[in-house]
Amino acid sequence: MNKIILILVIFSMQAFAADHDIDFGGRTDWKLRNNDIDKTGTPNSSSFEMNYLLASFSGKLSPIYSYFVSADFLQSNTATDITNGTSSFIDEAFVSRSFAEGLTLSLGKKAVLIGGREYDYYPNDLYTTSYFYQAAPTNEVGITLTKEIGDQIWMLQYFNGNKENGSNGANTQYKLGYSLGWYGSMLDKMIKPVLAYTVVPKGPVGVTPELRNAKGNDVYLAGGVQINTPHNFVLELDYGMLTQNHFGGEGVHQKTNSLVGLIRYTGENYTPFFKMMSDVITVDSNETNKRSAFDVGLEYNPTGDDLVCYHIVYTGESIKSNVDSSPTTITVGLKFDASLLKKMKFE
Repeated sequence: MNKIILILVIFSMQAFAADHDIDFGGRTDWKLRNNDIDKTGTPNSSSFEMNYLLASFSGKLSPIYSYFVSADFLQSNTATDITNGTSSFIDEAFVSRSFAEGLTLSLGKKAVLIGGREYDYYPNDLYTTSYFYQAAPTNEVGITLTKEIGDQIWMLQYFNGNKENGSNGANTQYKLGYSLGWYGSMLDKMIKPVLAYTVVPKGPVGVTPELRNAKGNDVYLAGGVQINTPHNFVLELDYGMLTQNHFGGEGVHQKTNSLVGLIRYTGENYTPFFKMMSDVITVDSNETNKRSAFDVGLEYNPTGDDLVCYHIVYTGESIKSNVDSSPTTITVGLKFDASLLKKMKFE
């Protein structure tokens, strides 16, 4: 009897795996930080860190319906947000319906499109990021419409914008955000541009300190391009501009401009890369923060298709703000990405 049950379980797992997948990924680093203590007053430090731990579930419910759900195990806040009805533990959760002519409609919580190639990477694959990326909105509940025309992908999103809650716990949202984006492909996918325009409204003045007046929108405009050469070299260039209207009061605007360049060689086992970032923050044309930063690193995959990848990255920064400083960081660690159901096929 037990053998029959085992056979049925194995058969059902194989049948389930045909249209569904469970992925589990994570990253752990050891970091050595030189915080430029003589200028910043912050002592140097070293620590082990769990940077990323996420499980995702995806698959097809029918020929036209599919789903995707991901959980972030490093999020400690399990309280449900009043507006979108999910906690930060739920990273993404949406259902998609496919129509004719390459049209797809998705409903649920997913990443807000802001453009640029840097934003297309999973957090697991990022080490140092631009100020523009760091100011990206969190994943939101809404509707995403995707249209594929050949190799070109057009996207339209409509999502929860200002969802801060008042001091009495009441929902103060009154405007929704939106995003328009284009993922292009040229010369047989050798050149892949991306462009997006995103508006995230902010709430009225006087509810909480974080809220701005009714026209205090965050406006994101970003474009990027990826060039894939025949010799396994990948070149990327990004430009992002964020305007935070009425950031410090009526008529006061803060702007963040970021320029990012990346060159990467994708070898069978080794992937060296070099990333440059230039960031400038201005408030009413007065420069308040300027940063130049770079990552130089090496990723190593022992077999080329191993589940575990090792990395070592050196980061240097030059920051001009209230206190000018030049911190550096050495990051050594590993990341893994496993598809569990595929391992359950008993091949």
